[in-house]
Amino acid sequence: LLGYGFQALGLRSVMLRAFAYNLAALRCFERVGFREFGRRRQAQFMGGRFWDVVYMECLADEFVDPSATSAFSVVADEQGP
Repeated sequence: LLGYGFQALGLRSVMLRAFAYNLAALRCFERVGFREFGRRRQAQFMGGRFWDVVYMECLADEFVDPSATSAFSVVADEQGP
């Protein structure tokens, strides 16, 4: 989706927000290229306590499309020495 947003739509950045209790989502977003740029502390009440809201962004200049890199490696392997 990020590749489509940056390449087809011409976006310069994509922003999202996630809740601090959702550790799996935060790790996933970091793996695909998002970085935390802000945090609203204790802004969400869930499960009897307050949690931070984490703001993350990915810039087009920093994004490396994994589908593009894997496509190039297949072509290089097929060409041989």
